[in-house]
Amino acid sequence: MLQDAGMADPTNIPEAIAQVALSPKSSEENGRIVTEHRLDQLIKADNHVAAKTAGRKNHMGLRFSKIVPPGAG
Repeated sequence: MLQDAGMADPTNIPEAIAQVALSPKSSEENGRIVTEHRLDQLIKADNHVAAKTAGRKNHMGLRFSKIVPPGAG
């Protein structure tokens, strides 16, 4: 894999996926040929990173609470 001098090494998998998605799939210097990643692959990578990020939240989208009416204690 070719690495741009301006890009830092990724420290985790979502960063690595984002870095690969932003870089071209292949390139050629003198012939000036650049091949990009397929759009469906980029969408799958974005959905994967979004799912991993959402799964790390503390509340997980659910909150349970017990309701006690006044005077019932």
